[in-house]
Amino acid sequence: MTAPARTSGPVDAPPGRLFRHHDFRLLWTGHTVSAVGSNMTTVALPLVAVAVLDASTFQVAVLTAAGGKGMSRGRSGH
Repeated sequence: MTAPARTSGPVDAPPGRLFRHHDFRLLWTGHTVSAVGSNMTTVALPLVAVAVLDASTFQVAVLTAAGGKGMSRGRSGH
């Protein structure tokens, strides 16, 4: 058996060419905005709980734990 011939494709493209593709830019931008929003929520939600709801330390800890990545894994069914 011989190894299949390697064909030139997107893997062999020079660096920086991905950003020339409109679909990739949309994907990358959407993912970046989502990640920034998630990180902002991680910080802002406990601050709002303390400032607006006068939450105790324990309540903020429970809120932070419930909003963590571990809880979201359980909801997705994986």
